[in-house]
Amino acid sequence: MDADSIGSKYLGVPIPVYTSIEEEYCSLVENVAIVDRSGVGRLWCRGEDALDLINRLSTNQMIGLSPNKGVATVLTSNKGRIIDVLSIFNFDNDLFVQASPFASEKIVKWINFYTIMESVNVDDVTTETSMMSLIGPNSSSVLKDLIGLDFSLELYEGKQISLNGIDTIVCRSDFAFPDAYDFIVGKHNLDALWEMFRTVGVMSVGSKALDLLRIEQGNPSYTRELTDSYNPLESGLRKYISFNKGCYIGQEVIARLDAYKKVQKYLVGLEWESTCKINSFTGLFKDNDQVGLITSWSVSPKDKKNIGLGYVRKANAIAGELLQSDNEDIVYVKSVF
Repeated sequence: MDADSIGSKYLGVPIPVYTSIEEEYCSLVENVAIVDRSGVGRLWCRGEDALDLINRLSTNQMIGLSPNKGVATVLTSNKGRIIDVLSIFNFDNDLFVQASPFASEKIVKWINFYTIMESVNVDDVTTETSMMSLIGPNSSSVLKDLIGLDFSLELYEGKQISLNGIDTIVCRSDFAFPDAYDFIVGKHNLDALWEMFRTVGVMSVGSKALDLLRIEQGNPSYTRELTDSYNPLESGLRKYISFNKGCYIGQEVIARLDAYKKVQKYLVGLEWESTCKINSFTGLFKDNDQVGLITSWSVSPKDKKNIGLGYVRKANAIAGELLQSDNEDIVYVKSVF
């Protein structure tokens, strides 16, 4: 299938690099789009003890991870607080690690701190590589057209391939929407990769549209919802925790919080009228007592209401709960993650 026919199949004509947030959002949720995510941290963790070490440092089960398979896991402190959420893929026992933007240096230091006698080497390749993500319900179809009709990836699966002569790592993480694929190439190949998708009619979207989708789906972000002020159970990350894998850093605290139902707050989805001037890190109140905090916000293109994420005290983390902001505007708890 040539470029023109692929373009007409998905969007019809070549697309400008960026349009409006509303159009970009529609491409993400209804069709397919690409976004430059080169800010995401990218590490190689190599050595015969790499898999065992990362397993002992994070919440999910890593032992037995098959070649080309991956997993999402949470690095936690000895107090059970969040350091970062990682996506890890096993390539011939070399682990390719995706960390949050601006977090890679912190992750390298954390792993090296706990590397004592283990045979492990961590290489931060964030500045040497670039990463673009293909997102949306039609992304699997575009991927097959570009790479081959027999090409497919399951969730948390990765492959090392040659894409039109460019050495590429392709990983499926579904980080923002089913489906989502990450393409990692050498930094000098980013423009070629970008043009490859544009010539088949895939819209480019910016960070604001992607952040809107993130908030809508309840995905926590580094420095906003993912900080050492919160633990994974508060942050909606239970699916990345194995409760029977054995010891890891912070395991006793997290297990105790879960067993004795001691979680004090939860990540929630919020909504309020767009006329209200409420921003991130605005306090939330019930009967004059502060019960929560807004951590992220955007404006929904569907009904023009403000939507956000925040942490709310357990007793008030109930869908339908009405809270007040600092200036007494009404904020609605829409969902609990």
